[in-house]
Amino acid sequence: MELLFGILIELLVIIAGAKLAGEIFEHLQQPAVVGELLVGMLIGPHALGLIHESEIIYILSELAVIFLLFQVGLETRLSDMLKVGKKSFWVALLGVIMPFFAGYAYLSALHYDYKTALFLGAAMVATSVGITARVLADLKFLQSHESRIILGAAVIDDVLGMIVLAMVSGLSQGEFSVWALARITFIAVLFVVAVVLIGTWLVRKWAPYLKKLKSRNIPLIMALLVCLGLSAWAQVIGLAAIIGAFLAGMIFAEISEEFHLEKKLEPMTDFLVPIFFVVMGSHVNVALFTSGAIITMAVVVTIMAILTKVIGCGAAVLKDGLASSFIVGVGMMPRGEVGLIIAAIGSRLKIFPDDIYAVIVAMCMATTLIMPPFMKKAVEKKTKG
Repeated sequence: MELLFGILIELLVIIAGAKLAGEIFEHLQQPAVVGELLVGMLIGPHALGLIHESEIIYILSELAVIFLLFQVGLETRLSDMLKVGKKSFWVALLGVIMPFFAGYAYLSALHYDYKTALFLGAAMVATSVGITARVLADLKFLQSHESRIILGAAVIDDVLGMIVLAMVSGLSQGEFSVWALARITFIAVLFVVAVVLIGTWLVRKWAPYLKKLKSRNIPLIMALLVCLGLSAWAQVIGLAAIIGAFLAGMIFAEISEEFHLEKKLEPMTDFLVPIFFVVMGSHVNVALFTSGAIITMAVVVTIMAILTKVIGCGAAVLKDGLASSFIVGVGMMPRGEVGLIIAAIGSRLKIFPDDIYAVIVAMCMATTLIMPPFMKKAVEKKTKG
């Protein structure tokens, strides 16, 4: 009974704190996820000590991130990927290559081990297009040429990011070698391609039969079963569980609108996902930011994260003009929840020390907060010019 009481109180504190902070940040026209992280820092063991991550809270946060990536996958249709043009492809590709190698080179130069350097590179690859889409919608710029390039690139970026994460998480659990890199790359690419192509075909084929089943919400339940199965399969072959979850969402994306899967999933993610971000925030030791070296590293990594996306992604559409190039680069800037998820995986695998974890969280928060005012100025300049 005491265990149950303790868990219930921790959940009450976590969810109430997350929702209050999220509401405040939404009113400030900032992403709720930043407020959830800050609440985690405040009530975590390194500050007020109101929560201490138990095994049950840990499992709930893991399930939360699996369902979050499943939800992201539901917004990523294979048919949409096949429609996006060359510009979106090059925006995504350069926006993955430049940040990854910049992050890896920076920590390598500081003599961190290759596993830590790989995870920083992977965290810098991520793009949280949900935040960008919200800002573009608020600016009434969502139907523009630049927005279409950004949203198309984000679809490809998600898939490339999952492949990079698969490679990095696989390599981090073994010794580094050319053979290991080739093997993990082959497994990751094969897993992604096979699941997406075969899974999408199977879902399209069996969708009519789902309509004949009488149980309540059976399409959603079937999709969640596939999500859990692919998450487990991904772990068995040495990849992160969230890769399987993302791919499960992707193969059901083709019928998501027909069966209202995303809408029906929302109550579950609205309840669970804040737990993940509060728990993530609670892992950050705020005292580390009294160190000049850590603050310097966080600033350097954030500047690199901004420049590699703005320059890398912007370069792919330079022919459209500097104004359009800047809008695309800024649109791909925020790391948001995707970078945080990668940080969480690295932390739980004990890949890097607390200082690097704090630096990655700071970078994700900074790029998320900086993007809206940058985008507003870029759009105003474009529309007035």
